[in-house]
Amino acid sequence: MVTDIASTFPHSGYLKIRSTSVGNLGRPRQRRIAGRGPRKAGRGLMTGRDILRDALLAGGIILCISAAWLLVVGNEFSDVAIFGKHYPYIFLYGWLAFLSAVIWETGKLLARALLVGLFVALVIDLTSLRYFRQPYVEIHRYLPVSANDATPEILLGYATSYIAFGVVLLAAAAIGAGFFLSRMSENRARTFIVLAILPCLVFLGSAMFSLFPDAEAERLAGMLDEPEVYAGPLRYSDRSANFTTDAPDDDPPQTILVVLLESASADTRESGGSKLLSEWLIERSGTNGWVNFANAITTSNATDIAIPSLLTGTGAHESMDKLHSLPFISEMAVARGYETHLVTSSTLDWGGFREFFEAARYDETVTGDDFNRPYVNDVAVDDAVAYAAAAERIEQADGKLFVTLYPQALHWPFQTESELPVTGQASDRIGRAAGITQSGMTQLFAALRDSGRLEDTLIVIVGDHGEFDYSSALRMPKMRLDTFDEGILSPIFMVRAPGSMDRLQKDGLRSNSDRLVASTDLAPTLAELLGIRLERGLTYDGHSLLRPMPADRIVYSTSVNEWRGWPTAALAVSQGDKSMVCNAKLKCMVKARGAVDGTQAGSGHPLFAAALDHAVMRYGLRRIYLSD
Repeated sequence: MVTDIASTFPHSGYLKIRSTSVGNLGRPRQRRIAGRGPRKAGRGLMTGRDILRDALLAGGIILCISAAWLLVVGNEFSDVAIFGKHYPYIFLYGWLAFLSAVIWETGKLLARALLVGLFVALVIDLTSLRYFRQPYVEIHRYLPVSANDATPEILLGYATSYIAFGVVLLAAAAIGAGFFLSRMSENRARTFIVLAILPCLVFLGSAMFSLFPDAEAERLAGMLDEPEVYAGPLRYSDRSANFTTDAPDDDPPQTILVVLLESASADTRESGGSKLLSEWLIERSGTNGWVNFANAITTSNATDIAIPSLLTGTGAHESMDKLHSLPFISEMAVARGYETHLVTSSTLDWGGFREFFEAARYDETVTGDDFNRPYVNDVAVDDAVAYAAAAERIEQADGKLFVTLYPQALHWPFQTESELPVTGQASDRIGRAAGITQSGMTQLFAALRDSGRLEDTLIVIVGDHGEFDYSSALRMPKMRLDTFDEGILSPIFMVRAPGSMDRLQKDGLRSNSDRLVASTDLAPTLAELLGIRLERGLTYDGHSLLRPMPADRIVYSTSVNEWRGWPTAALAVSQGDKSMVCNAKLKCMVKARGAVDGTQAGSGHPLFAAALDHAVMRYGLRRIYLSD
């Protein structure tokens, strides 16, 4: 049998099939394709109108995907060059949506599988754009959760915390519209050609914009070398030979409680909004001796830099070797005979934290995974169980006690429901998270009071960094890792001196209440209090809070360093009451702490010059000044 196919392309109207066989010799037979009517009589080759129609449909397919990108990233597309940067992904989704419509003719099951895969991939990419301003394929290798760590529970925790319903609708609309537009095409080959040409036009426009570079940015970037910075993730390291114990001048306190309030900034307010959370905590503690450090600086906007800095005293700009050499504050406590506990509502199966904390020598480590509860906020369980576990250790302990508590309610997207009562009448997410934190801290204060430990307890309440209050379902004003503005740089940092602390040390604490202090100051403070001396030439970048701070000290903060990689960079250099804050959008601005406006800082500014003294900071500056 000989069959002739008379059609411009398989998808145009009817296919005329002439078959030579018994019973229908020479008789034409028509078969309808895709539910459309027959081609009009006398219609032959495609007309200019048909070509224009296919071109418009192809443009519509691309526009559908572009619209999803635009709605998620928002004002990031004010620059054509940035639009061009993301266009390969936009084009890929458009082309695959077109391809799924072609496959539909011969394999509906395969086409459906492709459409579902496209939808899932686009949801992931749009979510990545929402938080990180880059598609998932560009940032996945920098994420702190590896394939080995990504358990179904962790994946579900991230999905429920970060994937917005609006983003899901956008992805479905973009893929669905692209598919149906492709199905309307008169000529698939021509549609594909247009799909391929459109990105070329966009890249041409982007190239024209790049012909006018920022001369100052080019000059500054040329001054900076590009050192190899990222050395690897956090790991286990034995630090036991790197410190010794001396007899302290006075007996150390009976109890030390360190509360690491995830994402709590100095300007975080209590649930009612009438006062700062720090003020509320001081009032509710029922004890005096508090010092609230109003001029505190974090070493990083990334948790996996800031927490190691707090627990070891390593600066974010310092080497990974030093991080894995300085002792944990808990190791110091063990050396002085304290019973030690780490309690957190979060999993430690991310960023190398589990291996890193194995060297901390806690007598007991209790994580969110040990409570057998579902994740309710990012990858953390209800903070209620963590506060209760810490309170139980306080009430049941005999002798000297060191407790590190690491709750998560104030981390985005903020815990709003809990077994703990939500203090206050807040209806917003961050207000309800603050209410949960207030109830948990009230429980801790009660445990200290009921156990008779409150009077001789050193209490440290410190945030790793601040946090944004992301209220939009689609857009975010900026990614935390891309900036040190709006409270990110200034964490909550408050210390309650125990009754046994001598007068000179208490005076030292009070003298620093308005001075520049940093995350790196916690470890040297406890080292002095516990009579710990570093060995093998190790020194702290920070200073003990028990002595007056040097007036000229400089604090370095960065989002990338030797144990934390990221495709973008942000940094800050602080001295006195001013900070030079640098990111890709504004480059480097010097401003008073908490101020909105500042002045541009060039290579001649003292804080810029200070940044050039360290390879990690030079690396960050180069990334910033060479960014799009």
